[in-house]
Amino acid sequence: MLGMALKSLTSSRKIIDIIHRYGHCISYPGVEELETEATYTSIEKSSVCPETIKKSPDLCTGVAFDNFDRFVETKTGKDTLHDTVGIIYQNVDLNTSDESQSINVSDAHNEVTLNLKKRRRRTFQGISTEISEQPLAKKKKSQNLESLDHNGENLQCKNLQLYETIDTFWMLSHALQLPNVPMWVGFNSLLVDNNSPKQIVSYLTPINESPTNKSVVLETMKQSQKICKEVNQSSIQVTYDLAIAKVALEMQATYKPDLDNLFIHLAVPYNDGLLQSCGQNYHGLWLN
Repeated sequence: MLGMALKSLTSSRKIIDIIHRYGHCISYPGVEELETEATYTSIEKSSVCPETIKKSPDLCTGVAFDNFDRFVETKTGKDTLHDTVGIIYQNVDLNTSDESQSINVSDAHNEVTLNLKKRRRRTFQGISTEISEQPLAKKKKSQNLESLDHNGENLQCKNLQLYETIDTFWMLSHALQLPNVPMWVGFNSLLVDNNSPKQIVSYLTPINESPTNKSVVLETMKQSQKICKEVNQSSIQVTYDLAIAKVALEMQATYKPDLDNLFIHLAVPYNDGLLQSCGQNYHGLWLN
């Protein structure tokens, strides 16, 4: 452990070799072998959920997927390199101990014994998710769109006057240049008593493809279903941005009813979208 810690903190082989000569840690090649085998062990696990996630249906669990830019900029914003990154979030259960951190000593000893018989490896070859191109069936157009009754368009906000008054005070505070007045989102967050449960957020294995690719979207939906099965839930909520959500909804209609246990969310843009993608239940005044 000392050798791995020194390598992580200093990235210096010379320091590890000096400490190794004094007999306080293993050699630098040994550190590389341990790191490589630990990485392979983490990759080869069959579970999609990270170890920090509890397999319990009593804890609300959800996932979110978005693109990750590789620091590439173009004039039009197109033709950039995108990866698909997913996160999983789950409510923290404060009444029980974290069983996911416990390790079975006998199983670990048997695993080490088996690994000793294998060829020692010092380099890791990345394992990428295999995405298979699958043709989509043409979706039938609905003939009853005109007869749909959207009751949500006639909803009236009961506290509209109160919210308009709060917005007016916020604008006057900035117009008068009062000190320490935050922007609109921060100002409203000071007035909201947020009693939402704490959540733990973990990363999923990234996919080295564009998130708007239809095959990638289908893969993220299948991963979400696997997570739903692992945590013993009947359904799971999946959050996408608008560009990905349109493809996901098309997939759900095409492969109906195979993907009906996925509840697809549209990520709210700007700050609220960031909070939602991180698994935080942000309740603004406009939702009350």
